[in-house]
Amino acid sequence: MKSLHSIFGRMRPEPLAPLAAVMDPAPAMIGGAPAQKEQPMAAAARIQFPNGLNYCGTVVLMVPAQKRLLIEALSFEGESLGGQGFVKVTTTTSGQTMAYIIPALNLKLAGAADSVIGSASIQLYVDPGSAVVATYYRGAGAPPEGVTSIRVSLLGHYVEMQQSFA
Repeated sequence: MKSLHSIFGRMRPEPLAPLAAVMDPAPAMIGGAPAQKEQPMAAAARIQFPNGLNYCGTVVLMVPAQKRLLIEALSFEGESLGGQGFVKVTTTTSGQTMAYIIPALNLKLAGAADSVIGSASIQLYVDPGSAVVATYYRGAGAPPEGVTSIRVSLLGHYVEMQQSFA
């Protein structure tokens, strides 16, 4: 029986590329112009309710000018009196205000407040210079006083906008 060395010859590993070349490759060419370069983005914010409100929102992040944002994942977790609720994410896309609803799952753990979680794998484009706002709405019949604290997390990437020349 022949050995693997006699069949394939002596195999030598290829040298590894420098990490910088793997992590930051040269931009691909599309139609003679360099492709837009993606930049990872992660952001989080906490929504803390004042007494007397059944919903409360906060700006999670402001998109820098000259960059477009693609949100690819959204999740939230926290405690809320009244259990079932939802998060509404408001963005501006192509100049239009858009709202997206992600329902909360009530975990009904022991204690005064209910633990709630939610997540979505999404593709939300956000215009340069605009805000991403997350608002949590407590369930119907929730008491207007008491603990509600929700942490909203976003994951995605920025894309540099090409300069247009007139």
